[in-house]
Amino acid sequence: MQNELAIPRRFIVLTTQRTGSSWLMDRINSVPGGEGHMELFYHSPRREPPRAGCNDYPRFVEIGARFGRRPRAVFDYLDRLYSRPGAVGFKLMYSQMRQYPETLAYILRRRLLIVHLVRRNHLDVVLSECLARKTGRFHATAEEGYRQKGVLEVDAADVARRVRRLDRKNRAFSAMLRMLPNPVHEVGYEELCTSDAPFLELCGFLGIDGSKEDRSREKLIKTQRAPHRALIHNYDEVRDALAVSGYQHLLN
Repeated sequence: MQNELAIPRRFIVLTTQRTGSSWLMDRINSVPGGEGHMELFYHSPRREPPRAGCNDYPRFVEIGARFGRRPRAVFDYLDRLYSRPGAVGFKLMYSQMRQYPETLAYILRRRLLIVHLVRRNHLDVVLSECLARKTGRFHATAEEGYRQKGVLEVDAADVARRVRRLDRKNRAFSAMLRMLPNPVHEVGYEELCTSDAPFLELCGFLGIDGSKEDRSREKLIKTQRAPHRALIHNYDEVRDALAVSGYQHLLN
């Protein structure tokens, strides 16, 4: 539980796609004093009603030009966001940090807390993306009552390559974060799914009391719960391809 003297802190969630980051921001936003924004540096304006998290701050692509030219515009845009009270933060994808390298300079200059969200099973990241692209549904809410029951036919060699690439990317970012002066808290999606303790610890890191989380405010649900053998039509091919790369242990 949060220390009574803790002060809500400004933060950023650094991650990659299909790691449960929208769900995590939704949970943070359900804690008093927490304000978890979605992808503020997404490449296009919002075209649909928001499904999770806090969404009352425009994306950079929508209003960034008002702040002038980069990189100054990015700094002013984020200063405006972080002028809000409480534990305020947003999620930034690895790819977006490469597209907007000044965000790293901002993180360092403002000494933001860094939450590094990882999905330790890289195969699940790849399969989640494949399912989302196949169905056109990247998230689902409790109100919709949606459960994905699709079966995937995937390119086994491509899946193995993508798993290896994700593993290397996560390791590279973890190594980079260890070199920064900012406080860093790494948390795994799998741990967040199986116990409340990692989320409470994360909230303590942010200076908010996770025990006061209002779960009724959370919107997103997990859509795919099937074991890999039931989900992947060509399971044996995928198993063999992963075994060659040393990632067979990712199969459940």
